[in-house]
Amino acid sequence: MPGPTSAPSTRSPRSHHGEDTLSALDALCATGSARKAAALLHRHHSTMPARLTRAEAVLGFEVGSPAGRFRLHLALMLKRLRDNADLC
Repeated sequence: MPGPTSAPSTRSPRSHHGEDTLSALDALCATGSARKAAALLHRHHSTMPARLTRAEAVLGFEVGSPAGRFRLHLALMLKRLRDNADLC
């Protein structure tokens, strides 16, 4: 009997990798540098490439390119608006 067909992932980094990945992405946007983001999060800088690669796999775009960074900024902003919609 064949197994279920796997569909593309629609999960957010939070549901797939935890709050730590969202913190890493947020720090990357705030600092503009993986090394500075690691320092901000009190993590060793060598852990950031793996974290960002996992996040890129879930998101479906590179966060290191200018277009990807803009897209990431926009995605994080929209997430904050959605999460705070009930406060308005």
